[in-house]
Amino acid sequence: MPMALGHEAAGVVEALGDGVGDLQPGDHVVMVFMPSCGHCRPCAEGRPALCEPGAVANAKGSLLGAATRLNYRGQTVHHHLGVSAFTANAVVSRNSLVKIDRDLPFVEAALFGCAVLTGVGAVGNTAQVKAGSTAVVIGLGGVGLAAVLGARAAGASKIIAVGLSAENLALASELGATAVVYGRDEDAVEQVREATSGGADYSVEMAADPFALLKTPSA
Repeated sequence: MPMALGHEAAGVVEALGDGVGDLQPGDHVVMVFMPSCGHCRPCAEGRPALCEPGAVANAKGSLLGAATRLNYRGQTVHHHLGVSAFTANAVVSRNSLVKIDRDLPFVEAALFGCAVLTGVGAVGNTAQVKAGSTAVVIGLGGVGLAAVLGARAAGASKIIAVGLSAENLALASELGATAVVYGRDEDAVEQVREATSGGADYSVEMAADPFALLKTPSA
Protein backbone atom coordinates (compact mmCIF):
# COMPACT_ATOMS: atom_id res chain seq x y z
CA MET A 1 0.00 0.00 0.00
CA PRO A 2 1.84 3.16 -1.14
CA MET A 3 1.68 5.87 1.50
CA ALA A 4 3.08 9.40 1.76
CA LEU A 5 4.58 9.72 5.24
CA GLY A 6 4.94 12.66 7.61
CA HIS A 7 2.63 13.39 10.53
CA GLU A 8 4.11 16.37 12.45
CA ALA A 9 3.96 19.56 10.43
CA ALA A 10 2.88 23.16 10.05
CA GLY A 11 2.41 25.24 6.95
CA VAL A 12 0.50 27.84 4.96
CA VAL A 13 -2.96 27.36 3.44
CA GLU A 14 -2.64 27.61 -0.34
CA ALA A 15 -6.18 26.73 -1.42
CA LEU A 16 -9.48 25.64 0.10
CA GLY A 17 -12.03 23.03 -0.82
CA ASP A 18 -15.77 23.62 -1.11
CA GLY A 19 -17.54 24.42 2.14
CA VAL A 20 -14.50 25.62 4.10
CA GLY A 21 -15.33 29.11 5.33
CA ASP A 22 -13.28 29.55 8.48
CA LEU A 23 -9.84 29.57 6.84
CA GLN A 24 -8.31 31.76 4.15
CA PRO A 25 -5.36 31.31 1.80
CA GLY A 26 -2.28 32.56 3.60
CA ASP A 27 -3.42 31.38 7.04
CA HIS A 28 -0.82 29.49 9.07
CA VAL A 29 -1.90 26.12 10.41
CA VAL A 30 -0.68 23.13 12.37
CA MET A 31 -1.61 19.66 11.15
CA VAL A 32 -2.68 17.22 13.85
CA PHE A 33 -2.22 13.46 13.63
CA MET A 34 -5.79 12.67 14.66
CA PRO A 35 -8.60 14.40 12.76
CA SER A 36 -11.67 15.09 14.90
CA CYS A 37 -15.20 14.94 13.50
CA GLY A 38 -16.69 16.96 16.37
CA HIS A 39 -19.77 14.76 16.59
CA CYS A 40 -18.86 11.28 17.90
CA ARG A 41 -19.03 10.55 21.63
CA PRO A 42 -15.33 11.17 22.43
CA CYS A 43 -15.42 14.47 20.52
CA ALA A 44 -18.64 15.50 22.31
CA GLU A 45 -16.98 14.70 25.65
CA GLY A 46 -14.03 16.94 24.86
CA ARG A 47 -11.65 14.12 23.88
CA PRO A 48 -11.03 14.78 20.17
CA ALA A 49 -7.79 12.78 20.21
CA LEU A 50 -10.01 9.68 20.58
CA CYS A 51 -12.29 10.58 17.66
CA GLU A 52 -13.84 7.33 16.42
CA PRO A 53 -14.24 8.26 12.71
CA GLY A 54 -10.75 9.75 12.86
CA ALA A 55 -9.30 6.47 14.09
CA VAL A 56 -11.06 4.59 11.30
CA ALA A 57 -9.74 7.00 8.67
CA ASN A 58 -6.19 6.77 10.01
CA ALA A 59 -6.31 2.98 9.96
CA LYS A 60 -7.50 3.02 6.35
CA GLY A 61 -4.93 5.59 5.26
CA SER A 62 -7.58 8.02 4.11
CA LEU A 63 -8.77 11.48 5.03
CA LEU A 64 -11.68 11.86 7.43
CA GLY A 65 -14.69 10.69 5.46
CA ALA A 66 -12.78 7.89 3.68
CA ALA A 67 -11.59 10.03 0.73
CA THR A 68 -8.08 9.91 -0.73
CA ARG A 69 -6.56 12.83 -2.60
CA LEU A 70 -3.10 11.59 -3.51
CA ASN A 71 -1.91 9.58 -6.49
CA TYR A 72 1.32 8.76 -8.25
CA ARG A 73 1.42 7.58 -11.85
CA GLY A 74 -2.22 6.64 -11.70
CA GLN A 75 -1.93 4.72 -8.44
CA THR A 76 -3.68 5.79 -5.24
CA VAL A 77 -1.31 6.90 -2.49
CA HIS A 78 -2.65 6.61 1.03
CA HIS A 79 -2.51 9.34 3.64
CA HIS A 80 -0.35 8.98 6.75
CA LEU A 81 -2.53 9.90 9.75
CA GLY A 82 -4.42 12.31 7.52
CA VAL A 83 -1.35 14.52 7.08
CA SER A 84 1.30 13.10 4.70
CA ALA A 85 3.56 16.09 5.22
CA PHE A 86 6.75 14.76 3.59
CA THR A 87 5.68 16.49 0.38
CA ALA A 88 5.98 19.95 -1.13
CA ASN A 89 2.20 20.30 -0.83
CA ALA A 90 -0.20 18.35 1.38
CA VAL A 91 -3.91 17.78 0.92
CA VAL A 92 -5.68 17.35 4.25
CA SER A 93 -9.12 17.45 5.79
CA ARG A 94 -10.18 20.69 7.44
CA ASN A 95 -10.65 18.55 10.55
CA SER A 96 -6.89 17.95 10.66
CA LEU A 97 -5.95 21.64 10.84
CA VAL A 98 -5.65 24.17 13.65
CA LYS A 99 -5.11 27.82 12.78
CA ILE A 100 -2.17 29.46 14.54
CA ASP A 101 -0.64 32.92 14.93
CA ARG A 102 1.52 33.89 11.96
CA ASP A 103 4.30 34.99 14.30
CA LEU A 104 4.88 31.43 15.57
CA PRO A 105 7.82 29.84 13.69
CA PHE A 106 6.88 26.68 11.81
CA VAL A 107 9.76 24.70 13.31
CA GLU A 108 8.19 25.24 16.74
CA ALA A 109 4.56 25.09 15.67
CA ALA A 110 5.01 21.67 14.09
CA LEU A 111 5.68 20.16 17.53
CA PHE A 112 2.11 20.94 18.55
CA GLY A 113 0.86 18.48 15.94
CA CYS A 114 2.18 15.44 17.83
CA ALA A 115 4.78 15.81 20.60
CA VAL A 116 2.96 18.51 22.55
CA LEU A 117 -0.45 16.89 22.06
CA THR A 118 0.90 13.57 23.30
CA GLY A 119 3.02 14.78 26.22
CA VAL A 120 0.66 17.40 27.60
CA GLY A 121 -2.35 15.22 26.85
CA ALA A 122 -0.88 12.31 28.81
CA VAL A 123 -0.41 14.53 31.85
CA GLY A 124 -3.62 16.54 31.68
CA ASN A 125 -6.15 14.17 30.11
CA THR A 126 -4.94 10.68 31.01
CA ALA A 127 -3.08 11.05 34.30
CA GLN A 128 -5.06 14.17 35.28
CA VAL A 129 -2.21 15.50 37.37
CA LYS A 130 -3.52 17.72 40.17
CA ALA A 131 -2.17 21.02 41.48
CA GLY A 132 0.21 20.55 44.38
CA SER A 133 1.02 16.94 43.49
CA THR A 134 4.39 15.40 42.65
CA ALA A 135 5.14 14.04 39.19
CA VAL A 136 8.01 12.12 37.64
CA VAL A 137 8.64 12.23 33.89
CA ILE A 138 10.92 9.47 32.60
CA GLY A 139 12.32 9.99 29.11
CA LEU A 140 13.07 13.48 27.87
CA GLY A 141 12.61 13.45 24.13
CA GLY A 142 10.10 15.81 22.56
CA VAL A 143 7.13 14.06 24.14
CA GLY A 144 8.75 13.81 27.58
CA LEU A 145 9.73 17.47 27.61
CA ALA A 146 6.17 18.34 26.64
CA ALA A 147 5.02 16.25 29.60
CA VAL A 148 7.24 18.36 31.87
CA LEU A 149 5.48 21.45 30.53
CA GLY A 150 2.13 19.75 31.07
CA ALA A 151 2.96 18.96 34.69
CA ARG A 152 4.03 22.55 35.23
CA ALA A 153 0.81 23.84 33.65
CA ALA A 154 -1.19 21.47 35.89
CA GLY A 155 0.40 23.06 38.96
CA ALA A 156 2.50 20.11 40.18
CA SER A 157 4.60 21.25 43.13
CA LYS A 158 7.48 18.90 42.35
CA ILE A 159 8.43 17.73 38.86
CA ILE A 160 11.32 15.28 38.62
CA ALA A 161 12.72 14.73 35.13
CA VAL A 162 14.68 11.53 34.45
CA GLY A 163 16.72 11.16 31.27
CA LEU A 164 20.01 10.14 29.68
CA SER A 165 20.98 13.34 27.86
CA ALA A 166 22.73 16.09 29.80
CA GLU A 167 21.42 18.62 27.30
CA ASN A 168 17.83 17.47 27.71
CA LEU A 169 18.13 17.31 31.49
CA ALA A 170 19.26 20.95 31.44
CA LEU A 171 16.38 21.85 29.13
CA ALA A 172 13.92 20.07 31.44
CA SER A 173 15.11 22.33 34.27
CA GLU A 174 14.52 25.39 32.10
CA LEU A 175 11.02 24.16 31.30
CA GLY A 176 10.01 23.73 34.93
CA ALA A 177 11.46 20.52 36.39
CA THR A 178 12.28 21.05 40.06
CA ALA A 179 14.88 18.25 40.02
CA VAL A 180 16.63 16.18 37.36
CA VAL A 181 18.07 12.67 37.62
CA TYR A 182 20.49 10.95 35.26
CA GLY A 183 18.78 7.67 34.48
CA ARG A 184 21.93 5.53 34.51
CA ASP A 185 22.96 6.52 38.02
CA GLU A 186 22.98 3.43 40.24
CA ASP A 187 20.91 5.27 42.81
CA ALA A 188 18.52 6.90 40.31
CA VAL A 189 15.45 5.37 41.96
CA GLU A 190 16.62 6.50 45.39
CA GLN A 191 17.22 10.02 44.07
CA VAL A 192 13.66 10.16 42.80
CA ARG A 193 12.25 8.83 46.07
CA GLU A 194 14.20 11.44 48.00
CA ALA A 195 13.08 14.24 45.69
CA THR A 196 9.43 13.19 46.08
CA SER A 197 9.54 12.41 49.81
CA GLY A 198 9.02 8.69 49.27
CA GLY A 199 7.44 8.40 45.85
CA ALA A 200 5.58 10.37 43.22
CA ASP A 201 1.84 10.86 43.00
CA TYR A 202 2.10 10.49 39.23
CA SER A 203 4.72 8.82 37.05
CA VAL A 204 4.77 9.36 33.29
CA GLU A 205 7.00 6.97 31.33
CA MET A 206 8.02 8.46 27.98
CA ALA A 207 11.13 6.41 27.27
CA ALA A 208 9.40 3.44 25.60
CA ASP A 209 11.72 1.21 27.61
CA PRO A 210 10.39 -1.73 29.70
CA PHE A 211 13.21 -1.25 32.22
CA ALA A 212 12.24 2.38 32.73
CA LEU A 213 8.60 1.39 33.24
CA LEU A 214 9.44 -1.31 35.78
CA LYS A 215 11.73 0.98 37.74
CA THR A 216 9.32 3.90 37.88
CA PRO A 217 9.04 4.88 41.58
CA SER A 218 5.55 5.62 42.86
CA ALA A 219 4.15 6.47 46.24
